[in-house]
Amino acid sequence: MLCCQSVTHYGVDMLVSNSDRSGSLGAAPGPRRGLHRGACGTGGFIVYLNSGNATQANITPIISQISAPLNNALGSVNGLKSQGVSQNELLLSEDGSEILSVGALAALIAADLVLLFKAIGVVLAIVGADLLAILIPLLYAVGILVYKILFVVLGLVSGLLFALTPLLSSIVGVLDTLGLTVLLLLLAL
Repeated sequence: MLCCQSVTHYGVDMLVSNSDRSGSLGAAPGPRRGLHRGACGTGGFIVYLNSGNATQANITPIISQISAPLNNALGSVNGLKSQGVSQNELLLSEDGSEILSVGALAALIAADLVLLFKAIGVVLAIVGADLLAILIPLLYAVGILVYKILFVVLGLVSGLLFALTPLLSSIVGVLDTLGLTVLLLLLAL
């Protein structure tokens, strides 16, 4: 049974599959999404992951492609914090024409987090036990980057935690599997 999920996240285009077909890796253009304007890398790729090709050689570059823009985003939010940007400035829409509600920002952040951690959950479900020992520390590091970003953002936007927490129940299992207790506690999950 083929189960595919198309994921465009943090500058990475992925098609995650749990089928038994062989996969391929290739460059592909596509839309980019990120935590902040300009946070995403310029490159992207499509990868077909299944139990036969979910190897360290195929997965490690994906993790690097996700980590790089997260590191950039962390630098950006730390910069915003040090500049003392007001909450209204932080909540400006992409084009600057409107101020988003805290709930709308929470929905955007939750959508990205759910997408990222559900994709990670799919990868964890299809890799062999030998790869889990290698991947969990790498994916844990991605989770810690997310934690650091959220720690700053939650401090900058009043009421965001209250709006965000109920939207993240679907990723508790993946966060727990990765041992991201610190992120679970930060998000009151």
